[in-house]
Parts: sequence; structure tokens; C-alpha cells
Amino acid sequence: MIKISFPKENVKELFENVKLFEAAKVLVKLVEEPSLINIDRDDLLKLIEKSDGKIMLATGKAEGRKGALEAVNQALKTAQNTDLAKTSGALIAFTGGHRMTLSDVNLAAKEVCRNMKDDADVFFGASVEPELKDSAEVYLMVFGTKNTSQKCFSTSP
Repeated sequence: MIKISFPKENVKELFENVKLFEAAKVLVKLVEEPSLINIDRDDLLKLIEKSDGKIMLATGKAEGRKGALEAVNQALKTAQNTDLAKTSGALIAFTGGHRMTLSDVNLAAKEVCRNMKDDADVFFGASVEPELKDSAEVYLMVFGTKNTSQKCFSTSP
């Protein structure tokens, strides 16, 4: 079980908590419901166990043919204060309309991997939401961020 601690200081932090809940909802969907690519529960637990108890969350959303890649690049830009090469792993959750292809998702996942160290564990899942039409959304969760300056969400196993 994961216990999540929430900052309680201001509206900005409240917004971050909403994003965390959205990410958790996407994650549960990719683990529990049939998707294009599901995330294995054991892989998720492996990431959490190897981390230092901190998770950096970044999001991105884009439209068009390369929406998944553009969304990942937005998330990576948000995470620019986090040295991904010093983290233990990442989980990438893609959600897109019917135009999002597995090739697009694979290309975007490779972009994240390019920024990680060679032995990092990187897992990704993808689901289709018809209402997104020509859009793609990504939730990038980076685990083991204790050596970075980015504000993180804390977890305790």
C-alpha cells in the first residue's frame, strides 16, 4: 500500500494534488482495465520499491499526428530541474484519441529513455479515450528523485 502525503499550504499545491489524483486514476486504469498496453502491477511495485520514496510527476498534452511525442516533450520540459540520469526509473502513461498509434507511443517512450540512465527501469502503458479525438496526454512519473532539485510528491511504502 502506498501512503501519499499532501502539502496543505496554498492553491498551487492543491492544483498539484488534483494532478496527482488524475495521474493515479490513469495509473489504475492502465493496471486494472484492458488497454492498448497495460502496465503490470508487479512492474509498478518494482519501481516504487527501487525508489527513495519520492515521485516526480510531469504532464503534457498535445494535438496532431505527433501528439504523443509532443506531449512527452512538454512533460520533459516541465521536469527540466530533475536530472533523469540520476533517477531509478519511470512510468509513462499515455492516453489519446483513435489517431494515436503504437508507433507514436513507442517513439515518445524512447525519448524519455534517451534521457534516463541505461539501467533505469522504464515502463509505459497506453489507452484510447475517444473523446480526446486528435489529442494525446501523458503522465510521466519519475521514481527515485532524491538527488534532484525538482519538487516531488512523497510516498512511503
